[in-house]
Amino acid sequence: MSGKKPYMEEKRDWIDYIIDEVYKYYDKREVVLWGKYETADEIAERMEKRYGIKTAFHVESDAAKIDDIHVRPKQCLKGRADQYYVIVPLAFYQSLKDDLVSWGYRKDLDYFYFSDCIVQNTADYYEDLHGNRIIGKHRNVKFYFTGFNSTIKFGQDVLLNDCIIYMNNDSQIEIGDKTEIEKSVLSIGNGASFFVGCNGKLPGGLIGVYENASLKIGNNFSIGSGYVWSVCECTECVIGEDCMFSYDIYFFTNDAHTIFDIKTGENINSTYEISQKRKIIIGNHVWIGMRVNILGNAEIGDGSIIGASSLAKGKIPNNCIAAGTPAKVVRTDVAWSRKNMAENIVECGEEYIRLTDNEERKSNE
Repeated sequence: MSGKKPYMEEKRDWIDYIIDEVYKYYDKREVVLWGKYETADEIAERMEKRYGIKTAFHVESDAAKIDDIHVRPKQCLKGRADQYYVIVPLAFYQSLKDDLVSWGYRKDLDYFYFSDCIVQNTADYYEDLHGNRIIGKHRNVKFYFTGFNSTIKFGQDVLLNDCIIYMNNDSQIEIGDKTEIEKSVLSIGNGASFFVGCNGKLPGGLIGVYENASLKIGNNFSIGSGYVWSVCECTECVIGEDCMFSYDIYFFTNDAHTIFDIKTGENINSTYEISQKRKIIIGNHVWIGMRVNILGNAEIGDGSIIGASSLAKGKIPNNCIAAGTPAKVVRTDVAWSRKNMAENIVECGEEYIRLTDNEERKSNE
């Protein structure tokens, strides 16, 4: 294998789908994109490259983006369905659709709104014509399906406050009972998955799980704000039960950019085969201090502690304290409790009171 990722060799993405539909219906009219942002620009670029269709301009309701040349106010579309064909690559807003209909635009024939495809949307179930579903209560959750056949499952009493979820093709999210995620952006790529167990607390950050990647978090997980997860293509991040992470924690399963050997021209850090082997594995009852960076191939044993501002990579044994850049074991045979000033070691949890494994300790020295 050459290092190519197999997913997109087999399937078109949602942008391809949009521009193919536009080509069927635009009937030589000027094409207008609703919204001026990165994805809209990509649609314009691909549409011109594939079909030679140039975007006439964008429309916006955000006055700060309007220059009356490249970006115009949305009202300029009123009564001009015979002149303009409109592409709407945004999340579904009934008010936006109502504007187009009141201005004389017909669905598909005069405008293509990718997200206007809802089959059912009740308090505890959502389904659209693209095969996307939400199972469980999802009121007040902002979600955006930019693809097909993806599923979000919410357990009982899940709280998502001020969060945005982006889902691509064949992606999955599952959030366990009573887990709270606040002020976060979740972006789940093609064929990727994000699972978090029950009673989790994730108060503010970014979660990016990219194509064919996986992020799995166990029950009773807590983390401070400012976290960033970058689970790169074809990699994996697994976190055990009862873990406690501080704030400003960064996870990078891969280098995120490609490095080549100049003499051979070979990719030496991010081929498909290399990426599949990149993992972050964190055991049960692990305490991560503030501002720690955790890199691909890090493996942290049960019951261990990583000191503040450390860089964790490689293997760190169970029931130890590791600190530094890179983190090295500074003390072994420890156990920790979430309770401050605990008086009895049993408050650490009897299952986590173990001596550090000698062989693993030697491998970190």
